[in-house]
Amino acid sequence: MTKYAAELFGTFVLVFAGLGTAVLAGSQVGNVGVALAFGLALLAMAFSVGPISGCHINPAVTLGFLLSKRMKASDAAGYWIAQLIGGAIASGFVLFIANGAPGGSIASLAGAKWIRGALARPLQPGGLLCRRSPSDHAACLHRAQCYR
Repeated sequence: MTKYAAELFGTFVLVFAGLGTAVLAGSQVGNVGVALAFGLALLAMAFSVGPISGCHINPAVTLGFLLSKRMKASDAAGYWIAQLIGGAIASGFVLFIANGAPGGSIASLAGAKWIRGALARPLQPGGLLCRRSPSDHAACLHRAQCYR
C-alpha cells in the first residue's frame, strides 16, 4: 500500500464516517455523536495508515507540512490528489445512501437550518450585519428588522 493509497483510504474513512453520521444520523446522535464519529475515525486512521503516510488525511495538514518544508511539493500534490479523490468517493457513497434511505435525501437536512444560514449569511445583502441567529435569519431575510 503506497502512501497515496493510504491517504485516499484514510480520507475516505474520515469523510464517510463523519459526514455519514452527520447526514444519516445527525438528528439522533447530535453534535457530540458527529464529533465522536469524526474523532474515532481519525483515531482509527492514525493507527492504521499513520505508519504508512503520516495520516494527514486533510489537505490543510498537508499544506502545513509543505510550508514547514517537511515534505516535497511533488509529494504534497500526490497527497492532495489522493485526499480529494478519497473525499469525493466517500461523499458519493453518502449521497447514494442518503437518497435511498427512508425519508432520506440531501433535502432532508431540514434539521440543519443553522448550517444553511451560517453558510449563506455572508453572501446575502447585509447578512453579516444581521443580529438574529443564523436559523432565524433565513426566515427574516427580506424584513427590515434584520438590518437595524
